[in-house]
Amino acid sequence: MIFDWQSATWQQLQSRRSALPHALLFRGPRGIGKRHLAKLFGRSLLCESPQSSGFPCQACLACRWSEQGTHPDLRIVEPDAMSEPGDESEPKPASKTKAPSTQLRIDQIRALQEWVVMSSHRNGLRVALLSPAEAMNHSTANALLKTLEEPPPRTLIMLVANDASKLLPTIISRCQRIDLALPDLSTAAAWLAKQGLDAAPAHLALASGAPLDALENPARREVGTELAKALDAHYGEPLALASAVKDLPVAQVVDLLQKWAFDLIAARFAMPPRYYIEHRDQLNKLAMRLDNIRLLAWIRELGEARALASHPLNARLVFEQLFQGYRDALVVGR
Repeated sequence: MIFDWQSATWQQLQSRRSALPHALLFRGPRGIGKRHLAKLFGRSLLCESPQSSGFPCQACLACRWSEQGTHPDLRIVEPDAMSEPGDESEPKPASKTKAPSTQLRIDQIRALQEWVVMSSHRNGLRVALLSPAEAMNHSTANALLKTLEEPPPRTLIMLVANDASKLLPTIISRCQRIDLALPDLSTAAAWLAKQGLDAAPAHLALASGAPLDALENPARREVGTELAKALDAHYGEPLALASAVKDLPVAQVVDLLQKWAFDLIAARFAMPPRYYIEHRDQLNKLAMRLDNIRLLAWIRELGEARALASHPLNARLVFEQLFQGYRDALVVGR
């Protein structure tokens, strides 16, 4: 019911059951199961016959409601683009023209404010979960802050954040924090192997050590391998490189290129690769051709491209520009 690396955190949560705060902030890297853990804790608090370990019994009426996504005292607040069928979510406005929002909307927070002051239906406790908490603009964050400043009794608001640095300091200060870290490599690799994922260490490396991210994106290793081959075969041919990745999302290519750049720098200083662990020899060979100043310029280009990756861009032109910078950094013919 929890992931292998969450046992200690689950025990920490159980110690808070008798004196719950009004707000908890689950913070840590993406892809380690923070939302899953927070949601399970919320359901366990509403369970009418929790197990001795704190896990929900899965048999009482409250658990059945939670399983069906209909528990009236559990509210999930998240961007429309992330909502899953069956979640105990607030109603969403219908739209046939706009893409689902990737942000928490202010009307969602206002609906939450109305919900928390209503009478509870079961044991007097109401639980709300906001994820990812950093997906708020300034107005939305201020609206949430008002609720955190004057929380109704018997209410627990849980925030899940991949990047808590983007939250208002005043929001963080009103929450008790639950810090979650990446699991150690052996634990994460063993878990991925149980899920049937081959070459778990390589998948983990490209996923920055996040096991759930590695499991949800198994194609990343294949794409990374093909990109590495293309970078080796066509390092002096920006147009050929751009053609090789023309059908891939800009954000995915930029992410993989940033990791390639990091490993090139590591190789330059005789350090092992962090991300492309299967391509150490290739990185070492290419690192000998690096021009440090031009490499830093290319890394800046990658950062700028990542910031704009969600915008409607001409992907082919973006790729051609980035691979031109890569060719310059490697100083063809040197």
